[in-house]
Amino acid sequence: MLPASVRRAVACPLPPNPHPHFHPSGAVAVLVHFGNSTRKTKVKDIESQAMPEPHRPPRPRKRLRQCLRPQVSADASASASAGVRVRHLATLLIINAAVTMLMTATPTLAEIPSKEQLKALSDNIFDVLVIGGGATGCGCALDAASRGLKTALLEVSDFGSGSSSKSSKLLHGGLRSLQSALRARDTKQLLRMYDDFQERALFLKTAPHLVKPVAMVMPIEEYGDLPRHWLLLKLYDLLAGGSKLKASHFLSAKQTHFACPMLRMDNLKGSLVSYELQMDDARLCLALALTAARQGASVANYVQVQQLSPPDLTGIRLVIAKDLLSQQQLAVRATCVINAAGAFADYVRLMDSKQSVAIARPTAGTHIVLPGYFARNCAVHGLRPGEVFAMPWQGHTLVGSSDGALGLEPMQTEVDELLDKFRQKIRQDVLLSKKHVLSAWKGLWPSVAGPGSRRPLLLGSERRLLTIASGDWTNYRAMAEDTLDGAIKMLRLHPQSECCTHRLPLEGARHWTKELPLELMRSFDLPANVAHHLSESYGTNAFTLLSAFDGCHGRLHDQLPHIEAEVHYAVLFEYALTAVDVLARRMRVAFVDVAAAMQMLPRVVQIMGWRLNWTTAVQEDQMLRTVRFLQAEMGMGTVALSDSMTIAQSEMDKRIVTKKYPEIY
Repeated sequence: MLPASVRRAVACPLPPNPHPHFHPSGAVAVLVHFGNSTRKTKVKDIESQAMPEPHRPPRPRKRLRQCLRPQVSADASASASAGVRVRHLATLLIINAAVTMLMTATPTLAEIPSKEQLKALSDNIFDVLVIGGGATGCGCALDAASRGLKTALLEVSDFGSGSSSKSSKLLHGGLRSLQSALRARDTKQLLRMYDDFQERALFLKTAPHLVKPVAMVMPIEEYGDLPRHWLLLKLYDLLAGGSKLKASHFLSAKQTHFACPMLRMDNLKGSLVSYELQMDDARLCLALALTAARQGASVANYVQVQQLSPPDLTGIRLVIAKDLLSQQQLAVRATCVINAAGAFADYVRLMDSKQSVAIARPTAGTHIVLPGYFARNCAVHGLRPGEVFAMPWQGHTLVGSSDGALGLEPMQTEVDELLDKFRQKIRQDVLLSKKHVLSAWKGLWPSVAGPGSRRPLLLGSERRLLTIASGDWTNYRAMAEDTLDGAIKMLRLHPQSECCTHRLPLEGARHWTKELPLELMRSFDLPANVAHHLSESYGTNAFTLLSAFDGCHGRLHDQLPHIEAEVHYAVLFEYALTAVDVLARRMRVAFVDVAAAMQMLPRVVQIMGWRLNWTTAVQEDQMLRTVRFLQAEMGMGTVALSDSMTIAQSEMDKRIVTKKYPEIY
């Protein structure tokens, strides 16, 4: 990475970029126009721009000052002046080389391609066509595009609209997996866990604004459980090695009560604390799609694949798709087709061959969201089968998960089960009822049939279709890398570089620091919670969002940090095409409070209607579709009964919460 002074000098004469990368100090914006070139680059070019160097190269100021000091000898003075001229010339050469590198070597695009560009490219032949816009599908598209392959991605709904946005919000190696591996003496499972730990550590480098460590508190009620669980956690740390977040440790009963004031204290002997990574899964999936687009991939949501034609004599497959919003047909030709449809992978396999045997055995899990005071600082979990976890997320408390029947609608029995199990973990004098449920959703996990159902499975067909099934968020990147390696080997594709996704920053991650909220507060006069929300959701792109929509910094809800500029930004820069896209997956309001989402809906539809030229009839249709979504998939009116953000609490509730968190009241 070049020194800041050189980068600023390089940036000054260049035209501005619609998506500038800001210097970590936040005071100076490094505006670099990358141009419209999509030239395929070598791996060394990608390495030069993928990740910043851990240490800044030393600046030659000390030597320069020594050369500029007055000298007694005239010969020495002349020699020093010559040295200064040489150094000045060298600096100019470095700047010139930097300009050339930034203008020609970087593989990223200045503007994210629009959805309509996919139709204009229907006459071209793609190297890779990915079906499915979840974590695995977007990961495959990013991997292929970053290798220089001409890539397209089609998603029948919105990016991350399936299980990728309805996960447990954790990136973990799995304590229960370690427990079962030790019981079965499965060394292969231990090696897989070690790989998962290495993959988890990469999120802190490639998407630091979308992940953060969270303390996982395991209550100990019997002294006999303490040595066994303590050894298990230490083995967990040992397996993580240098990639562990923090070392696990023990808390006394008094310390546990201070950390988790809502936790039941009966028979509590203490607790064991480990650390996992919490993520914003919906925005993380969107960041993958946007980064793939910046690498040159053509990505499109709300496009349904309807037919897979057999390969022709040259091995090219014709894929017939339909734009679900405009009802137009789309024909795409590709050398390799990757099926990453998750729980619905068998539908694509049946389009490929009617003789395909079903492999998907999806399982369902339900989560509920409660007010934030139930788990303010840390998460609570256990190792016994059937135990639930509760952790802070988006200023609320996420409780999950309960296994249930397949489907997208959360059932009342599943919500009651979660409430009963969580009620056993909290104090008896704390009120918890159905009225505290702010939102509920059910996700379908893409497992496969047979033992090891959560392990990734890669299948190839004679018709040049690769199916990637199962897996989870932790190992999505490794799954995508293995899939592309297999496609390149089996179908003889010709990439321009090796895989570089392990060091490629995702959208908004470049130059992000934890001090970014302070810069946003100072530069745009924002409240602290709004600045932190924008920093953790958009990364350094928050500067673009706030600058481009300077007059739209008003809140959409008086108790939430979301502002109107986010709706404008989602439509123009994040492929948001429906109100559900904005409320559920761009701002995640529907996941944390359906009542707040309903209150924000009219203004969101109004802004989107102005941006997308919706008629009054289209706006009314969007309102109805969003209400149906909140009722069918978010539990509004059935399991989520609260009609406002303020939940009625007993006096005992208020005393307990006020004692620990006086700022709430």
